[in-house]
Amino acid sequence: MSVAKRTHWVLLILLLLGAFALRVYYLAHDRFHADEALYAGWALRILDDDPLLLDEPVDKPPLYLYLLAASMRLFGTSEVAARWPNLVAGMVNVALLYRLARRLYDRRTGRWAAFFLACSPYAVLFARTAFTDPLLVTWTLAALNFIATRWQSSLPLRVSATSGRGRTLAPPPLGEVGWGLCAGLALATKQQALLLLPLILGLAWAVRSPGARCPWPTLRNILLALLGFALPYALVTWWDAQRWAIRPSFWQQGAQSYGGLHLAPASEWGSRLLEWLGWARYLSGSPVLYLLLGLGNVALLARGWWQERRATASGLRDRSARLDRLWIGYGVTYLLVHTILGFSTWDRYLLPLAPLASLLLARIMVTGYGWLRARDQATRNPEHQGQPHVTHVRYGRSPFGQDRRVWDLELVPSRAHRGQSWLGSWHRSAAAAWTLLFCVAALLSGARAARNGYPVGGEHWAYQGLDEIVAYLEAHAPPDAVLYHHWLRWHYTYYLHDTGIELRYWQSSEHLLREVARTSERVQYIVLPDWGVSGLGVEGIELTSLYEAHREDGSISLRLYELYYVTSP
Repeated sequence: MSVAKRTHWVLLILLLLGAFALRVYYLAHDRFHADEALYAGWALRILDDDPLLLDEPVDKPPLYLYLLAASMRLFGTSEVAARWPNLVAGMVNVALLYRLARRLYDRRTGRWAAFFLACSPYAVLFARTAFTDPLLVTWTLAALNFIATRWQSSLPLRVSATSGRGRTLAPPPLGEVGWGLCAGLALATKQQALLLLPLILGLAWAVRSPGARCPWPTLRNILLALLGFALPYALVTWWDAQRWAIRPSFWQQGAQSYGGLHLAPASEWGSRLLEWLGWARYLSGSPVLYLLLGLGNVALLARGWWQERRATASGLRDRSARLDRLWIGYGVTYLLVHTILGFSTWDRYLLPLAPLASLLLARIMVTGYGWLRARDQATRNPEHQGQPHVTHVRYGRSPFGQDRRVWDLELVPSRAHRGQSWLGSWHRSAAAAWTLLFCVAALLSGARAARNGYPVGGEHWAYQGLDEIVAYLEAHAPPDAVLYHHWLRWHYTYYLHDTGIELRYWQSSEHLLREVARTSERVQYIVLPDWGVSGLGVEGIELTSLYEAHREDGSISLRLYELYYVTSP
C-alpha cells in the first residue's frame, strides 16, 4: 500500500472515530422526548405479547419499531439500548456520504463531505435519539450510492498514453434493484420517504449515460427498480393488513394523528419559512458555515451556468454542474414544500437535508481551494513549464454524432517551482486560510453539539429528573397505586412498563376530582412539570409533596405529589 493510500485510510478511520466520539459523549444524558418514549413503548409491546401491535394505534411503518425491539432484546430495556440503532445509522451515514461524494466527485470532496456531516449538529444530536429519521436518511443515502455506481461506471478506468482511449465498465446489473430496495426500506421506516423519492429519481436522471438522447430510464431499469421496491413494501403491506380488522392502516392513522396534508394559510407562509430557516441554521451550526453555504451555493450555480455556456460553444459537458443544481434545487424545493404544506415545524423534518448541506459545503470548500491553488500555480509558473497531467474528464459529441471523451490537461510545474516557500504566494496562503476556516468552524460546531449546545435532536431540558421520579415510584409506590397523567403518558408507558401502577388521564380539575374521589382508598400520585402548572388548587383534593427533581442548573423540573380526597365537613 502506497503512502498516499495509507494516509487516506488513516484519515478516514480518524474521522469515523471522531464522529463516534461526538455522538456517544452524551448518549445517556437526556431523557426521552415524548415521541421517543412512544416508539420505545411500542417496541416493548412487541417484545411482550403483541408482536403486531394490535392494541396500539400505530401511525408509523413497522421496520424501525422492530429494529428498536431487537436492540432492546440484545442490550436490555434502557434508553441507551433504544438509541443504539440510530447511533449505528449515524455512523453509517458518514461512511455512505463519503462513498457517494467520492463516486460523484473525488476523494477530497468525499473526505470533506464526511467531515462536515460528522460535525453537523443535526447529525450529532439526532444520532443519539430514538426517532425514525436517522434510519430514513441511511436508506436514502444507500439508494443514492447504488445510483452513483452508474456515474462511476461511465468514467474511464485507464487512459492510454498513445491512443488517448479509456476503458469503461458497464453499470452493475443489480444497481436498479439495489436503489429500489433501499427506497422501499426507506418507506418501510417512515412515510416521509415519499418526499425523498424525487431526490433519488433526480440523481438517476442526472447520472444517465453521457450522450444519451433520451433522459428517461429504459423499461428494464424501471422494472428492476420496481422489483427492488416491491420486496419491502409487500412485507409492510402484509403487516399492515393483519391489523385492518381492528385497526386502521398506518397511512390512515398517520393522517389522523397529524391532520393530513393540506395547504397552510398563505398569510403564514412567511413566518413558517423563517421558522424553517431558523432550524436550518443548525445543519452546520456555525454562522460562518451557514453564510458560506448560502453564498457558496450561489457561486456554484453561477460557475455551473458559466461552464454550460462554454460547453454549448465547445460541445463539451460537465456533469458536476448538473449535480450541484440537483442538490441545491432539491434543498430549496424541500424547504418550500414544507412551508406551503401544513407540516408541523419540527426540527427533525430537516434531518434529510444534513447530508446535502455537508456535501455542498464540501463542494464549496474544494472548489474554492482548487481555484486559489490554480491561481497560485499560474503565479509561480507563468510559462507553464512542466509535464501534462490529466485532471478532468468531460463528455462531448464528435462532428459525426459519436460520443467522445475529452481530457483536460494541467501542466505540472517542475520540481524547482514546486519547492518554493509556502509563504511565497498570496494565493497559497489564502488557500491554507480557506481550509483552516472551514475546519475550525466545523470542529467548534461539532464540539458544541456533543455537549447538547443546540436546541435540536432530543429533549435536553424539559424532562431532566424524570428518571429520579420513576426511581422513587418504583421504590415506594404500592402495586395498586394510581398515577395521573396529562402530559407524560407516553413517558410513563415506557419508564413504568414493568410496574403495576395504573395510569389515568385527567382532563380538567373537575375530572381529576371525580377520579380521586372514586378510588379514594388507593394511593394516588400526580407529577406536575414546571412547564405545565405549578399547582392544582382543586377544592376537595389535598396535595402532599413527596419529591422534587432538579435540572443541572438547579431549577426544579418535576414535582411528585400524593393526592388525598378531602370530604366536605
